[in-house]
Amino acid sequence: MKSGMQKSGVVKFEPAYENADAFYAALVEAVDAVGDEAAPQFLARLALILSNQIGAEDVLHEAIRTAKEELL
Repeated sequence: MKSGMQKSGVVKFEPAYENADAFYAALVEAVDAVGDEAAPQFLARLALILSNQIGAEDVLHEAIRTAKEELL
């Protein structure tokens, strides 16, 4: 997280499940499997699928803001 960024309390920053490293490894493997050209579409599709599971608009908007700030 960039310095100066404040947590709103809506987005969780601690893993919400036991083996976050295994999920990350599976995600990296999936991105590698679809290839560089299809990776952006895969990640967008995954984001939409997961956002439907989350369902809370305040959490989704805060997650977008947080992820975007990390890149700016």
